[in-house]
Amino acid sequence: MKKFDVRRERMERIALCGFFDLPNCIDYGLVDLFSKAENSDGNYEIDVYGVKGLPGKVYPVTELEKRHLDNNYDAIVIMGEGLICSKNREDDYSSSMLYLIPAMLSDKYGIKMIINSAGVAMDSDVISGLFRSVADNSEYVSVNSYDAFLKAKDMGYDENHVKFVPDYMVLASDYYKKDDIKELKNKYITADEYVVVNYDKNLNEEMLDSLEENIKGIILVGGHVVLLPVYPSKNEAEAYKEFAKRFDDSVSLVDGNISMEELCAIVAGAMKLITQNMPLAAIAYSYGVQAYCYDFEGKIYSIDDDLFTPAKENVENIKKYISNEKKHKTSMINSIAGCFSNIDNGFRCKNLEDENNTIRGLMELYKAKAEDFENELHTTQANMKYFKASYENLLQKYDADIQEKNNAISKVNRKLYEIENSKAYKLSKKFVKE
Repeated sequence: MKKFDVRRERMERIALCGFFDLPNCIDYGLVDLFSKAENSDGNYEIDVYGVKGLPGKVYPVTELEKRHLDNNYDAIVIMGEGLICSKNREDDYSSSMLYLIPAMLSDKYGIKMIINSAGVAMDSDVISGLFRSVADNSEYVSVNSYDAFLKAKDMGYDENHVKFVPDYMVLASDYYKKDDIKELKNKYITADEYVVVNYDKNLNEEMLDSLEENIKGIILVGGHVVLLPVYPSKNEAEAYKEFAKRFDDSVSLVDGNISMEELCAIVAGAMKLITQNMPLAAIAYSYGVQAYCYDFEGKIYSIDDDLFTPAKENVENIKKYISNEKKHKTSMINSIAGCFSNIDNGFRCKNLEDENNTIRGLMELYKAKAEDFENELHTTQANMKYFKASYENLLQKYDADIQEKNNAISKVNRKLYEIENSKAYKLSKKFVKE
């Protein structure tokens, strides 16, 4: 926990929520970048929350309420990929928890809620409705999808309410200076000139064949290729290792869970980047590396566009809205509930089932927590009853012991009185005097 000077005013506390407990350098790198960008003046204390948590680094979002009562958060900031969408980020990592729980607590305790460069895929009326619920009740909203930004405009939101911030990672070069980190790539790459290739592990065979041909084309002109996974799950590691077998020594594989600094060093030192990962493309743009993107999410990255200005303005906007008084007071819970009560026939039940299961799980969780508290209360009451009875029993024993001692003293005093008033004692005293 960061220490601060008690002589100055209380530091504002932020709960930062996202997929920060997933084992990858992109998502957790966002935490470090957010802290460096937003907290450059040291005005904030930031606690990080994910779906399940990560010991020593990330709290489970289910503990947000308990920790708010202990820490009194000034704002909840939600950021990252795949937050408001019709599919989970991972099989057991529901994005719904990352905005439903903050929504509940924002309503209940009047905490300011800020959406920072979030991934929003408005591919159904339900998801669009959820986005509207978030946008209407948050102090500030920025999205990293241009498609989502345009749809927000169609909903009637102006650019003061919903901003387009292509990707927070575009700020990487400001806080991870190339000269400071360049040597870190040597741990993984020996080639002086190379092209970085990153792709989704779920590509079908036809797509992989096409990617293979492109890579062989790079090799033919004398280029070295570096395969760079950024989500080092078991499945991704195996997929990359299997794909790497198609090539000779002209292709190398970065194998392992790399840090944000190492990731930036590898990308910054590359000639080009080929990727489907938009945050990775933003990192490349940040260091002036040309990126070729497979874009399936409606995001637009052009080397001719100025992506730095909206990102830097976004940093200042977040600071401003954290410090401002809370404006939005309508119930996000009610509006979210309304999204699920009017489902269009085109929205597949599987997605609704996932969301409902998440909500049901949250209800069961809080029910279980309430039961645990009740049980703990009963246990505490039972312990108090036991200790009270024990105390009263000891007190009775103490009183009885005192009474017994007083009785013994009385007997001794009576015996002394009898002795002192006996003829023998009086005679002995006279004899002693004489």
